[in-house]
Amino acid sequence: MKYLLLAVFCICSFTSTAGLEKYIDTVYVNGIKVTYISDGNNAGGDTLAVYLNAQSAKPSFEHRISKGKRLQDAAIFDNKLTVIMEDSGTYNVVVFDNTTGTLIDNFRTLFAAMSPDGRFIAYQQWEARYDQSEYGRPIGVAVVYDVTKKAMENRTLAAQKHFKPKAVTLLRVSSNAGLPVYPPGDYNKAEYGRGKTREESAQVYGEYFWYQPNAFIFAVTPKDNFTQIVDAVYNDKQGRFVIKEYKVKTKDFMDGKEFTDKYLPITDVDKTGDFIKLKTPHAIIRLNALDQLKSKG
Repeated sequence: MKYLLLAVFCICSFTSTAGLEKYIDTVYVNGIKVTYISDGNNAGGDTLAVYLNAQSAKPSFEHRISKGKRLQDAAIFDNKLTVIMEDSGTYNVVVFDNTTGTLIDNFRTLFAAMSPDGRFIAYQQWEARYDQSEYGRPIGVAVVYDVTKKAMENRTLAAQKHFKPKAVTLLRVSSNAGLPVYPPGDYNKAEYGRGKTREESAQVYGEYFWYQPNAFIFAVTPKDNFTQIVDAVYNDKQGRFVIKEYKVKTKDFMDGKEFTDKYLPITDVDKTGDFIKLKTPHAIIRLNALDQLKSKG
C-alpha cells in the first residue's frame, strides 16, 4: 500500500541542447517545490533547489549534489524537509531545516519508505557496518530514522564514533544512520543481530509498508519453514517502536503443499483497520486480523 501526501505531485522532464542532456525532476509538497537538476556532463555535480514558495522564480536555497539522483518522495514534519532520492538502486535520504535550508543529514539506504506524515523513514542500511566487533551482523536489521531527533541521536553509540555532523554535505553520503527496530534487542551490544551463519540470521525483505503514521509492517525469512510478518508500532511513552512477530506457514497458503523454497515471499502488505492483505507472487492472502496468524514465541 503506497501513501501519498496531499498536494504532492511529481513532474519529470528531459531537455537536450547540443548533445548535452539536462534532466529535471520536481516534487511539490504543500506549497513548496523541490527540484533536482542534472546538468548533463557537468563534472561539478548537479543541483537540488528548494522553493519555499512554489510560485517563486528564484529558489529559497539550493545545494550542489553528487550526480545520478532522481526524486522519489518528500515530506515536511517538525520543520524538517525530508527528500528521498534514488541513485542506482539505492536511496539517499536528505534532511533539511525547512526554514533556513541548512543541511541536517544525508545518508544512503536500501528500500527507504517514508511514513505518511513524514516523521519516520524505515529502511535497511546500505552496507555492512564498519566493525563487526562493534555492530554485530547487519543481516536482517531493519532501521528507522526519526526526523524529530538530532542527526547524532539517530545513530547507535558505535555509529556516533564515525559521524561528524559538521562534515555533512550533499557530496558526501553517510551510510550508518538510523536506529534498529528489528530484530528486537539491544542494538548497542556487539552481539546484536548476529547469527552463527548467514542462514541463521533472518533476512528482511526489501519492502516496508506504512499502514498508519506510526506503524509499518514488513516480512522476513524464517529460520524453519515459516515466513515472519513483523508489525512495528511506535509507542510514545517508551519512545521506540514495539515489535510483534507472526508466523505464516507456507503450506497453509500453497494448495496444501510446501513452497519450493520453503519461504513465502511477501511482495506487498495492505492493512486497513483489522483487515490485512498479503500479496505473494502466486496468491493473495486475506485475513480478518493479524491474530489469525500464529504469534511467535
